[in-house]
Amino acid sequence: MVSFLSFLSPFAPFSVTFLLLFLFVEQICYLRKKRNFKLIWLLLLDFLLIISSVASSSLSETPSFPTLSSVTSDPMLFYLWDTPLVKKLFGEHNMIYMFGQDHKDLRRQIAPNFTPRALSTYTALQQIIILQHLRSWEHLSSESPGKPISLHLLARDMNLETSQTVFVGRYLSREARKKFRDDYNLFNTGLMKLPFDLPGFAFRNAKLAVERLVETLSDCATQSKKRMSEGDEPSCLIDFWMQETVREIAESKTAPPRYSNAVTLLDSHPDVLLRVREEYTQAVAREVIRYRPPTTLVPHIAMKDFLLTESYTIPKGTIVFPSCVGQRYALNHLVLFIAMFVTVLDFKRHRTGSCDEIMYCPTICPKDGCIVFLS
Repeated sequence: MVSFLSFLSPFAPFSVTFLLLFLFVEQICYLRKKRNFKLIWLLLLDFLLIISSVASSSLSETPSFPTLSSVTSDPMLFYLWDTPLVKKLFGEHNMIYMFGQDHKDLRRQIAPNFTPRALSTYTALQQIIILQHLRSWEHLSSESPGKPISLHLLARDMNLETSQTVFVGRYLSREARKKFRDDYNLFNTGLMKLPFDLPGFAFRNAKLAVERLVETLSDCATQSKKRMSEGDEPSCLIDFWMQETVREIAESKTAPPRYSNAVTLLDSHPDVLLRVREEYTQAVAREVIRYRPPTTLVPHIAMKDFLLTESYTIPKGTIVFPSCVGQRYALNHLVLFIAMFVTVLDFKRHRTGSCDEIMYCPTICPKDGCIVFLS
């Protein structure tokens, strides 16, 4: 072994030199491709976004929020701000990486999932699940009277079960739901780790988890398409999507932090809490999202000046956040949670040194996990 290492030692300087040269050439090629793009330290900033909530909050300093889907469908106008390795988790065909006609077509196909009729179907499912979880939170709190509980992970589990039921409903068995939850947690963990795509690392585990999640959801889509082809009534989001897909074929041939942030802010403003209980909920939900957005969204960078309206031009270099096709669904879910939470439970925030600070995990949420007393 010693002799083998002695044999390799003369080659070590050449190996290091070759590696540094490779990295240098790779960065030169990258910068040449993005020569019209001023953010030279893109990879460094993305790394800071992972480890620093300060970096994530800086994204909101000079943003623009266009609502026209056509604005973000041209890759020559806007550049998606992320690291290449993140695409391995979200997938090459994810909507956030689509441009042009493919982007427009997918948004058009998704639109029927968020019509008033579809949203009313989801509300009934959401109400049942939220009530079940609120009762379980109350039971958990009653087991240890006088001891606060952290709502962040509890809210995440509630949101995941709600999403599973609303999105794929009956097509996900109890065993599949458990595997889905485990893979979802692996995915979230992988987003927060260094992107080493090697066996045993969190990023690789997240990548494999995504493949299993896609397989599970693909099976749900197959079941839904068969049921919708038979003319059954849609009962979940994928049914509404498949119903529209089947219709097109016949005619022509996607965060728990919202809830913990809501609880945090309601505790800080008891006067607002009283008004929420007096039907003021919609405005409170909108203010929660405005004041404490659950995520840093999907930032794009304007590659050149763009005329958004007759009176406003988006300057080159502006951080742009495209409109979310599921915005109304998310807002309705938050409104329902706030209304039921303040109606079913009384709560008081456990004040700690970090209770008013935020963290990035990878969504934005209270640093203490939103610890509260429930009754």
